[in-house]
Amino acid sequence: MKIFETHAHLYMKDFDDDRDAIITQCFDAGIEYIINVAVDKDSFFRCKALAKQYKGLFYSVGFHPHDSEKFDEDFVCKHTPESIAIGEIGLDYYRNLSPKNIQKEVFEKQIEIALKHDKPMIIHDRDAHTDCYEILKSNNARRVVFHSFTGDKEF
Repeated sequence: MKIFETHAHLYMKDFDDDRDAIITQCFDAGIEYIINVAVDKDSFFRCKALAKQYKGLFYSVGFHPHDSEKFDEDFVCKHTPESIAIGEIGLDYYRNLSPKNIQKEVFEKQIEIALKHDKPMIIHDRDAHTDCYEILKSNNARRVVFHSFTGDKEF
């Protein structure tokens, strides 16, 4: 059995004091692979730099729904081939830090990029279940991992 951590944000400043110790502890405890998930341009470059330092540490490229207004399609397209996944992408209607219509548009564009490059998607869905599901379904999304999901068991 292989243990794979599909969602980490080890690049965050919260880990500045003990990042190396935490990553080493994860691998020592039996985790074989970790995906460090980007949420914007800056985090992408931090994730990529960390992946160069640790065997078994991978990274994604994508724009979180909170950062939808900063979405750069050319950036995501350029860095998709080297990334292990597209994410963290999706919809967040809880905080609404970007307008819903822009979140939806950016989500669909990133799904399109993931499908074009046959990359898995790391989905953030907070209080946007129906829209998130309909967008994934209408775009024939596959290879999807939900990271943030606040819905119930029935949904």
